Amino acid sequence: MASPEASTGRTKRASARGLALALLNRISQGQAYANILMRSSFKLNRLSPHDRALVTELVYGTLRWQAKLDTIIALHSHRPLNKLSRDILNILRTGVYQLLWLDRIPAFAAVNEAVGLAREKVGQSGANFVNAVLRAVVKSRGRMEEPDPKTASLDELAGYYSQPAWLLENWRGQWGLERAIKLAVDFNQRPPLTARVNRLRSSRAKLLALLKKEVKEAQPTRYSPDGLILQGVELDKLASYRHGLITIQDEASQLVTHLLDPQPGETILDSCAAPGTKSTHAAQLMGNQGRILALDISGAKLGLVNRECRRLGITNISCVRADTSRALPVGRRFRFDRILLDAPCSGTGVIRRHPEGKWRQPDIKSLVGLQRKLLSNLVKYLKVKGTLVYSVCSTDRREGEMAVEEVLKRDQGLRFDPEVPAFAREALAISDQPGSYRTYPSQGGMDGFYMAKIKRES
Repeated sequence: MASPEASTGRTKRASARGLALALLNRISQGQAYANILMRSSFKLNRLSPHDRALVTELVYGTLRWQAKLDTIIALHSHRPLNKLSRDILNILRTGVYQLLWLDRIPAFAAVNEAVGLAREKVGQSGANFVNAVLRAVVKSRGRMEEPDPKTASLDELAGYYSQPAWLLENWRGQWGLERAIKLAVDFNQRPPLTARVNRLRSSRAKLLALLKKEVKEAQPTRYSPDGLILQGVELDKLASYRHGLITIQDEASQLVTHLLDPQPGETILDSCAAPGTKSTHAAQLMGNQGRILALDISGAKLGLVNRECRRLGITNISCVRADTSRALPVGRRFRFDRILLDAPCSGTGVIRRHPEGKWRQPDIKSLVGLQRKLLSNLVKYLKVKGTLVYSVCSTDRREGEMAVEEVLKRDQGLRFDPEVPAFAREALAISDQPGSYRTYPSQGGMDGFYMAKIKRES
C-alpha cells in the first residue's frame, strides 16, 4: 500500500480540494478507510481548521451521496462514466456535491476550483469537460424526479437514494420496499459525534459542565447514561480527551456493554476486543475491579487496547492474541461469568460513519460462517447462569437473528435472556423475541446494531 506521503504529499500549504481528491482516489481503490486515511493525511499536511473541515465535508459528503452524484453527472455528460478517469470522476463528484449540497460555497467558486484542479491533473481538455458538465448542472440545478417506488427499477431507486443496489435489495427482501426506502434515507443522515464518559475519572454531569467550556455544544444522549453528543470538536485539541475523561463511542455500541451488565469482581471475556472500546467500557462499569480477558486475532490491534487502557487509567484488562474460533488460551474447564462477542461483520449498520463501506460489497457467506463458528465455540466457555452478548453492526438478519437462533437450537442449555436495563428498554426495539434486539438511526441517531442477550441454564 502506498504511504500517505506518496499519495497526498507533505506540503506546507496543501490545497483542501486537492487533498480531498487524493483521498477519494485512494479510497475508491479500496486502499483505506476514510477516517484512518484522513487522520494520517491531516498530520502530514498543514491545513487551517477551515480547510480541514472542508476536506472532511467533501470526502464524507461525496462518499455518502456517490450514487446520486453519479446519476446527476450521467444526466449532464456526453461521456459514459466508465470512460472517465478516476481524477475526472472524483473532481466532478466533489464539484456537484458543492453545487447542490453546500449552500455556503458560491457556484462560481465551486466550478472554478474544480476546473483548475482538472487542468492541473489531466490538462486543458479535461478542464473544458469538467467546466461544461458543472455549468450544465448549475443551469438545471441538478433536478431529479423522485422515482415512484411502485414502477421504478431497483437501480433507479438505488441511484436516487444513494445506496448500492445489493444493499437496497437486501433490505427490501427482509422488510419490504417501504421500510427499505426509509432505511436508505436514515442511513444517509450525518451521524452525531458521540462520546462516553470515563466513570473512573468523572461523571456525566461534571463532564458536561467542563465540556461547555471546551466545545460548541454538549448534551446527554437519549438512552445511554454514559453518553454525550458533541458539536464543534477537534479531538486532538480537546483537553477532556487527552486527559482520558472521554472515549468516542456510538450510543448503540454503549448499549451493547450495558446489555452485558458486567459486575465488579467478575471474570469477563471480550472475544474480539480490538480496538478496546467495549472492553474499556466494561472495565469502567465494573469499577476497574475483577478481570477482563481481551482477546483478538490481531496482535497489532491489541496494542490499541493497551494504549486506551493507559489513557483511561484502566488496570483490570489483560490482552492476549488468540483466534477465538478455536480453543481459548485458558484452562480446559475455565468458564467466564460473562462473554462479549462483537463479531466481525459486513458493517452495513455503520455506513453513516463509514460511507465508503457501502460501495464495497462484502462476502456475507464467509462472514456468516465465521460468526457461527465464533458463537458456537464461545458458548462452551460460559458458566451456568452466565451471560453472553452477541452483537454485530449489521442490518442483515443472516448475521444477526439467524446466527443466534441456529446456535440456540444446537445447544439446548442456552436461552434468550429478556432482562434489559430500564433506561435501554425504549431504545432496544425487540427483533424476534425478548433478548433479541435492533437499533436504527431513527432512534436517537444511533448506528444500526443487532444484539442478543443469551443465558446458559445448564
